[in-house]
Amino acid sequence: MSGLREPSFFERYNLCRVRNGYYLNFNITVKYSESQLTPTILSNALKSLIRKHPILSCNYFQTNDHNGDEDDYKNYVLRGIDLNYDDLVDENESGDISGDYFEKLNLIFFQINVNKPLWKLILNGSYLTIVCSHIFFDGNSGCFFHEDLANEINNLDSDITFLPVISLANDITSVPPAVGIVSQLYSLPVWFTVKTLASHFFPLLAKLINSVTTTTTANNNTTNTAKLPLFKTNNPIAVNEHTNITTLSFNKEQTQSILKHVKARGLTFTPWLIAHIFASFSKLHPNVALNVSIPLNGRRYYPDLDRYQVCVAASEIALDPPFENTDNNNNNNNKNNNNSSHEADESFKTARIISSRLQNDLETRIPFYQVAMLKMVSVSNWLKSKIGKHERVFLEVSNVGMLKGKQGCWFSQDNGFSSQLQFNVVSGDDGMNITIGYLDGLKNDMGEFLQSMNAEFEKIIVS
Repeated sequence: MSGLREPSFFERYNLCRVRNGYYLNFNITVKYSESQLTPTILSNALKSLIRKHPILSCNYFQTNDHNGDEDDYKNYVLRGIDLNYDDLVDENESGDISGDYFEKLNLIFFQINVNKPLWKLILNGSYLTIVCSHIFFDGNSGCFFHEDLANEINNLDSDITFLPVISLANDITSVPPAVGIVSQLYSLPVWFTVKTLASHFFPLLAKLINSVTTTTTANNNTTNTAKLPLFKTNNPIAVNEHTNITTLSFNKEQTQSILKHVKARGLTFTPWLIAHIFASFSKLHPNVALNVSIPLNGRRYYPDLDRYQVCVAASEIALDPPFENTDNNNNNNNKNNNNSSHEADESFKTARIISSRLQNDLETRIPFYQVAMLKMVSVSNWLKSKIGKHERVFLEVSNVGMLKGKQGCWFSQDNGFSSQLQFNVVSGDDGMNITIGYLDGLKNDMGEFLQSMNAEFEKIIVS
């Protein structure tokens, strides 16, 4: 069967996750004027958007009778599909934004090898949610979609009519090449490949290679220092585990108070939030190490990469307690200190360690090299080998940043095989919203944990 192109190694990885139900979807929600969300306006805006980004009217199809696992998803090609308005747009009549709403979204499953899209829109009162498969969407793609859709809506002619057909398969004649073809984002340096393979097969040789290829400073920043056992629940990785979701919402003034508090201490929000989560959770489980996965945006290196492809990696950090994330003596006397005094302030040591290691990973790009090692393995066997093991990180914090000019922004996703707890953060002109996804193994801890977390937020907001 002919196709537009073969899947990249990262697309094969996500094809495996989608086909086997290892990860269901993620979604980005934005509030619009309801007058912008009529079928006539949406159908015309979507047609114009897809004409500019034809990969949105594609799915992946098998080229033989083998299932994807047998051929490690190399037997798939990308191909255009007919796309109707009714294939793309559903309606949620409640107009409610809550944990229950996001849990329902999380049940949406996208099939491959069918003439159906790998994304859909949910109309929810004045809110519009794009629900995406992760195959050719990452979190930033979901944000780009709302930006692109708003531009198309604003540029529509006044004399338009409803379009039941959005695009036809025969009209999709090309799609952008894979990210790895047009950039070095997922290149594999020889030294990294040798060191990684050696660490697996010849640990002593890997130690020698590491001593020659890594400076002391970089090694201190990238090597996890946790000596205690990592926290884990009694629930190993299984397929189709339910993600429970609750929400936190801060209005514009509250968000400004939190960010001012963080900035005054010489920190950025994501490392501070992770340290705050660690400190709160450690009150319940004081004698274990905690680890976190922080998604990194590859477009920071290649800003012109296609908007609708996956361009991510993750920085993983593990630390032992104690987790310090409060002012010395619980006062705010150090708010006006300069950067050198920030470095000396042990009160925020956890956030500073996280920030340092995160910065080192961004500079060295090692997390992207680690993702590129997927080229060297069977993605199917590798993912399948995780089932029944305790290989999830404790926490994932994914912050897609600020959607300028937008309000009512939310970001949510399936936990999948990745983490036991996740905080998904997005900001708009009206404030910051966070969805908190957690697996059943954490249910008994969540009440006390969230109470501790919220108490610290409240102190910051009212101070």
